[in-house]
Amino acid sequence: MRLFAVCGVGGLVCLLGILLSLFPTDDAKGMPVWLYELVLLGGTLGFAVLPFVFYLFRKPSWRTEPAAPEPAEERIGEPEPEPV
Repeated sequence: MRLFAVCGVGGLVCLLGILLSLFPTDDAKGMPVWLYELVLLGGTLGFAVLPFVFYLFRKPSWRTEPAAPEPAEERIGEPEPEPV
C-alpha cells in the first residue's frame, strides 16, 4: 500500500511539473513562445534519450550474463508423449 502511495504522489508531482512548465517564467518572457516550447521539447527528448546512450556505450564490466532458463514444470494430468 505504501508503494502505491509513493508512486501516486510521484506521478502527481510529475504531472504538476509538466503543467507548470507550459507557462513561461519571467526570464522567458522576452523569447518567442515557439522557442520556449522548442527548448522544453529539446530538454525532454534529451533526458529521455540519455539512458539509451548510457546503455549503448556501457562498459564491458557493466554487462550481465543472461539468466539460465528455468526448468519447465511437469504437466499434471496430461499423459506423457509416446516416443517415436
